[in-house]
Amino acid sequence: MMLAHEIVFVGIDVGKQDCFAAVHGQKGSRPFANSPEGHLALSAWLAGLGGEVRVGLEATGGYEAAVWEHLTAAGFAVRQLVPSRVRAFAQSAGCLAKTDRLDAGLIAACLAARPEARRALPPENTRKLNALQVKRRQLIDQRKVLVCQHQQHRDEDIRTLDEELLDIISRQIKHLDKAIAAFLQADNELAGKARLLRSIPGLGPVAAATLLAAMPELGSLSSRAAGCLAGLAPIAHESGQYKGKRFIRGGRIEVRNVLYMAAFAAVRSNPALKAFADRLKAQNKPHKQIQTAIARKLIVLANTVIKRQSEWIPA
Repeated sequence: MMLAHEIVFVGIDVGKQDCFAAVHGQKGSRPFANSPEGHLALSAWLAGLGGEVRVGLEATGGYEAAVWEHLTAAGFAVRQLVPSRVRAFAQSAGCLAKTDRLDAGLIAACLAARPEARRALPPENTRKLNALQVKRRQLIDQRKVLVCQHQQHRDEDIRTLDEELLDIISRQIKHLDKAIAAFLQADNELAGKARLLRSIPGLGPVAAATLLAAMPELGSLSSRAAGCLAGLAPIAHESGQYKGKRFIRGGRIEVRNVLYMAAFAAVRSNPALKAFADRLKAQNKPHKQIQTAIARKLIVLANTVIKRQSEWIPA
């Protein structure tokens, strides 16, 4: 039994059928079914550990959603960790093997080493919006692939099938656009944030909805943290006298992609950003670097308007 004031770090490796839970500092792990009954058994086991229980689990493409929601509702502090960071932590500890039982212990150790490197469960309205946005992005990607294939086909029967499928996908995208707009309008909190975001030149309905769905932390971050979370902050690459080029990496790719495209419209409609882009061009900066810098300005502006609860005002 743990002391009441002691912090207990628990790692959960979530699979399609089972979950394995391990306590940091203890050997072994316990299996639980990834089902409503298994979640109840897991929460009862966690409650019996005593102390202040903090739970970590990896993003697993959605398999973790149900147990994450259940444990959060049960009052446990549950945080989602980035799988690549857990794997890097394992390699730094000299652990090359990978099993579900081992992973549970590694997640617990990673959470204990960096308790701040995690993500809390977003609000229910944000999760619903994110589900709609994810499906929309999937359909957009499918349409892009199908358009390329359609251009290469010579057989008329195949081309007809492609055209029919393209029509179905396009109608589904339009349906999702209406569903997302209606969902935002029906939720006062999200509608207010969407209005603030769309006051920024360059941020249209798709960009605003993506930011609200994929970055619910907006408004609570510093400018630097917002850029890092979006994967738009340049990473230093230096050693001794060597000064390498800085590149962006990591972050939430869906946010980075939508802001990169929004940067084109922002330069045309925002005189301040156009002047900034012109200065970078005068310095012979590459086009992609300029677009990335504009996208970083946009995420900073988005974070600022939500933090201040006031629309964007031209400088």
